[in-house]
Amino acid sequence: MIRGCLVVLGFNLRSFGKPWKSLLISMLFVGIGMSNAFEVKSAMDNGNIWYAVLLSFAGPSVWGSSLTQALTWLVPHVLFFYLVGNIANEELLNRGYAIVPLMGSRRTWWLGKLLLAFLLSMGYTLLWFLFVSLGAAFVLPVTWAAHPFLHSGDPWIFPSNINIADLLLWIFSLYIGTLFTLITVQMFISIWWRRSFHAYVLVVAVSILSWLLGTDQPELVRWLPGSQSMLSRHTFLDPSIQGFTFGWSLLYNGLILLLMLGGSFWHIRRMDIFGASLAEIR
Repeated sequence: MIRGCLVVLGFNLRSFGKPWKSLLISMLFVGIGMSNAFEVKSAMDNGNIWYAVLLSFAGPSVWGSSLTQALTWLVPHVLFFYLVGNIANEELLNRGYAIVPLMGSRRTWWLGKLLLAFLLSMGYTLLWFLFVSLGAAFVLPVTWAAHPFLHSGDPWIFPSNINIADLLLWIFSLYIGTLFTLITVQMFISIWWRRSFHAYVLVVAVSILSWLLGTDQPELVRWLPGSQSMLSRHTFLDPSIQGFTFGWSLLYNGLILLLMLGGSFWHIRRMDIFGASLAEIR
């Protein structure tokens, strides 16, 4: 089974080697980093790249009304769902009759897709962080010094005792976990409905609603799927939001993943891999 998963993984990773995708993503992230760095530079004299990095990953605050801040969080998520969310259904509709038997079992094929989705979530978040940092470095000084992180224009101040290790832990754990959770939901819905576009619209709608429904309603924030990657809506950055901790987000994402795994393995044992046609995806 492990060998089969690795075969699926290697095949799919080669299909993601198109340079234009990496170039598009990199340019977007550099632009986000530079934009936030200029905002920091205009607001303070002693800012460094970590101010801009945190601003880039903070997401929309509960009490904030900045569309730019919301889009900085939303657009990279939507792009990831677009690039990755169809990997299972497209293969199933195009060559599932050949690929799935080759893997030895449906479970092996699906596990390979989940492993690929997790690795892509990791790689995407790392790319996001690196190119945002690069964009910020064009404008602000690079340093490992730990200063209070201030976001000018919103009514909250980041804790003065936060350090770079804390920042990296929150970013990578919450973003990788949330991206992987939502992309697993999208992949499962797409093979269940045999409609990739419908699944994509559903996950994007969940992300947008998480942003909008959580605005000015702190009591709802921690229950919304997309909120789990919004750093600025967690308690350690906004004390007005009670109980929205790092551990809560990990548990929340973990429970959704368990539900998706149970539902997807049940469905995969019963799905028709021979009757699907390419027309069904449209």
